[in-house]
Amino acid sequence: MRWVPPSILVFSIALLAARYDSLPDRWAVHWNARGAVDGYATRSVGGAFGPFVFAFLLWLVLEVSAVLSERAARRERPRMAAALARMIRVIGTGVVLSIA
Repeated sequence: MRWVPPSILVFSIALLAARYDSLPDRWAVHWNARGAVDGYATRSVGGAFGPFVFAFLLWLVLEVSAVLSERAARRERPRMAAALARMIRVIGTGVVLSIA
């Protein structure tokens, strides 16, 4: 489970890189409370691949949290530590999937 999120990111980045030339010059990325577009991304390296950097950093923080949780509770409550780490990894996978 640990390597699923970065694998998803690598696959998504490769797919986007292969299709980069077919991206529009700009696309909507944010909507206000009324449903009107109020934010755009442009076809640039940062605009297209920036969310993947954010997703990777977020996954990294969650993975470090999972590892530290496992280590902290391994002696006293190993089953609880494993369950908590698994839950954190599932959350990380969901976050990466939603961004990718």
